[in-house]
Amino acid sequence: MPSSGRKLRLRVLQAHNRYRLPGGEDTVVENERLLLEEGGHAVAQHIVFNDDVDPAGLGARIVAARDVVWNRASAAALVRAIKDFRPDVVHVHNTFAKLSPLAIRATREAGIPVVVTLHNYRLVCANGLLLRCGAPCTACVDGGRFNGILHRCYRGQLAATIAISAASPVHCLLGTYTGRGIRVIALSQFARRLFAKAGLDENVMVVKPNFAFAQPAPQAGERQNRVVFVGRLAQEKGVDLIVEAWRVARPAGWELFVVGDGPMRNDLEKRFPEVSFFGWRPASEVRELMAKSRFLVMGSRCFEGLPMVLGEAFSVGTPAIVPNIGAMAEYVDDGLSGTHFSAGSSGALAEVLARMGTLEPQAWRALSQGALQRYETTFSPSANLALLEDIYRSVINDAF
Repeated sequence: MPSSGRKLRLRVLQAHNRYRLPGGEDTVVENERLLLEEGGHAVAQHIVFNDDVDPAGLGARIVAARDVVWNRASAAALVRAIKDFRPDVVHVHNTFAKLSPLAIRATREAGIPVVVTLHNYRLVCANGLLLRCGAPCTACVDGGRFNGILHRCYRGQLAATIAISAASPVHCLLGTYTGRGIRVIALSQFARRLFAKAGLDENVMVVKPNFAFAQPAPQAGERQNRVVFVGRLAQEKGVDLIVEAWRVARPAGWELFVVGDGPMRNDLEKRFPEVSFFGWRPASEVRELMAKSRFLVMGSRCFEGLPMVLGEAFSVGTPAIVPNIGAMAEYVDDGLSGTHFSAGSSGALAEVLARMGTLEPQAWRALSQGALQRYETTFSPSANLALLEDIYRSVINDAF
């Protein structure tokens, strides 16, 4: 291993389980790969896919449920990748559903330090969202995982919920997430406290947010009187709250752009013709829309992990209007880089939208500058690379 007296150039193996549809976690993995390579580190990837995660037939479903907890074949494949690449550290991202937490255990048994990023709350919640009946839910954190089983919190499926709910207790009992040679990344202090309350070892947890690559700042005079939402048009994202609030409190001459797709789109387009719906757009186009808008708005009913769109908006100096819960409230400083509203309340959001629409130019510029400052200190590549390197060096030193 390189001497600790000079900067380490590391060999990092990323292990990640992709979902069927690309999402923010996939973007984070790719962004971190690029970031590490730009920082001079060697990176390889071990990727598995959820192509057949819902098999037909009772026997196949039993095997799939077992593999959520203990997938020997997947762990063995990762060990082979470790032998081929010989990394200094393995960084495990999503393990659901086919990689399984056994990948973490197998890596440690192979003598390789491991870092695990918890992108969502699946370690303590079967649906990964801490959301039930349209409201934040911490029943499994406060009272044990049986609550999730009772309510069939994974897609209303009992067997799948049992398997997912068993994975965390089994591996915590076996020490998969504790001891020397492991660090567990939470995306916010809020998430870190929540995982600790659920029983995860605080000594191995660190906080590192996601980041966004910088974009050219908008030119003076390019901003439009516009609010933009970017994300999946689904109930947990609260996009219905946003359009309802907009109908009540739309500032004169302002527009609301909704960028994204999802199960609520058709209904919302019919009911809210005054809102502009754009569907999915290329990342470059989304960034341009944000850069020319006055505000990003998020309506999430759930706590969220840490949506990439927040750092992306801040990178172009666009302040954010967010619910006062979870990581969103933690990373958006109320009155400095954006503003908060009472989560789940379209009325409270309407009041904020009306107020933001009447801000004096100087007040808006102060919020924009605050967003840029938050980006530099928290969401910039340089800040993130420094954190990531520190975490890797810490776990390597701890393991050896």
